[in-house]
Amino acid sequence: MKKIILVFNNKSFVRKPQTAAEVAYIESFGGEYKVNSGDIYEFLTRKFKEFTGEDLNESFDDQIYEEKSRVIYCRLNKLDEFIDMLNGFDKDQLCCLDEVRSEDSKNTLWVNKFQYE
Repeated sequence: MKKIILVFNNKSFVRKPQTAAEVAYIESFGGEYKVNSGDIYEFLTRKFKEFTGEDLNESFDDQIYEEKSRVIYCRLNKLDEFIDMLNGFDKDQLCCLDEVRSEDSKNTLWVNKFQYE
């Protein structure tokens, strides 16, 4: 089991609706669809479970809120699959995740290659 650190930024991003449910949600109050680190973590958790059957919520160890980031510590059996999954996502799906690090070595395992304003 690999101990990893998910580093999220504390920004909110306006996101294009991707499903009929998201469009309906936006139209129900006439606003924009904004996402933050909590939304993206929930999305990653759901997609990783669909992709591998492993539940990030069960491997959750701790989280720390810092001035510019939210850091989540967890353990994964399928780290390679997690990284492959991240590499398959688009800019909107990764907007709040900055990087994934090894908790043991502190080495960066994955960096978000997209640029955000």
